[in-house]
Amino acid sequence: MVALTEAGLTLALATLLFLYMGRLRTTRRLQKRAFQVSLGLFVAAILSNLGVSLIPGFTSADIILYSKRTQGIFDYLLAISIGAFVMTTIHPVVARVKDLFWNTGRRRPTALTPYTAVFLVGIVGIAVVPAAIEPIAQGGYRFVFPMEFVGLVLLCTLLFLSFWPARILAHLARARTRTTQPRNLLLVLLGVETYAIAEFVFEILLPSLGTDARGIGFTINLAAMGVIAYAIKERTVLDHILVPVPEAFHPTERKYPLDPGSCYLILEEKGDLSFEVFQDSVTHGSHGLCITREMPRKVQARYGLQKTPILWLSRNVESEDTLRPAPPEGVSLAIEHFVSSSPRSIVLLDGIEYLICHNDFRSVLTLLNDLTETIAVHNAVLLVPVSPDALDPREVALLRRGLTLLPEASADALLGEISHMAAAP
Repeated sequence: MVALTEAGLTLALATLLFLYMGRLRTTRRLQKRAFQVSLGLFVAAILSNLGVSLIPGFTSADIILYSKRTQGIFDYLLAISIGAFVMTTIHPVVARVKDLFWNTGRRRPTALTPYTAVFLVGIVGIAVVPAAIEPIAQGGYRFVFPMEFVGLVLLCTLLFLSFWPARILAHLARARTRTTQPRNLLLVLLGVETYAIAEFVFEILLPSLGTDARGIGFTINLAAMGVIAYAIKERTVLDHILVPVPEAFHPTERKYPLDPGSCYLILEEKGDLSFEVFQDSVTHGSHGLCITREMPRKVQARYGLQKTPILWLSRNVESEDTLRPAPPEGVSLAIEHFVSSSPRSIVLLDGIEYLICHNDFRSVLTLLNDLTETIAVHNAVLLVPVSPDALDPREVALLRRGLTLLPEASADALLGEISHMAAAP
């Protein structure tokens, strides 16, 4: 009766998980597919474990060993699929299964390749390593494994518990995501990691010592499923605000051809030219990120930017698309995360004057100098509009020295700068 109750609860939670999974929205189908496979294997591993208790004559050593081998194989396939999910999360440019295992740009295997190799060895070990069951007092039993096999299982468990969480934490430290996304992603990892620990303790370690605590293990596994169900309750749990997505493509030629790896200074008062250049690029194949002092929905309506992520530079507003002006490192991390996720990206940094007000000119100049290196490394493009009347002539001169003046800059802007410098004492 207890086993039937556990099976019913597992199936109920599994159904809940898959219903939520169908509601999730993301621009990266491979990420969602990897998560779906992980959930399926997660449930299959738990149900295969429960199968031992539901099969008549479950005390038979052969049935118990067969079930444990099946469950172990599901567990390690789950570890591989979780690795694929994490890869698609920390590397948004990954769009094919091939990209998960082979970095074509750098012509070398990705981190998932050796990780998968270790777990494939573990699967082979589970399938072929001899094991035995010894009856003990009070109707219990004890697993007898070779020490080499226990060491291999421990290695796989430690690899899973340490490698991907470290990568996720490093990614979240650098990425600018929606407010609740880091928490939900960490909850997913917490649920899976709890399951991995419970599997090793209650299915390998304790049975080897002659202790049967499967009931506690089932309870922990169900709790882990509950944590995952809670984490994916939001439709956008897989959707990053800075996912590179191009706008509708225009078959015409670019009006403003830009050199990859360049940072352009645009001297103008209102910023219309900057947005025109930016709009020209994102409608001709480039992935764009707009950081501006204007309200995002107004920018979307005015320039038709329906898919391009827009971050609002604001000190007072708390929302999912807000980026604080101080310290300036926050702006740098957002841009670095975005350009590293797309092979052809363009960033519009509108609000240099606002950044200077909340920091100082030297800090903002350092920020721009660092960004020029980041932009060059990733062959991206940076647009920096500045009003020459809002800055000191020497500050404008320093900006012009570090950035490339856009060749298509309007004559009025240049004449305004010359007049401003001539009028300065």
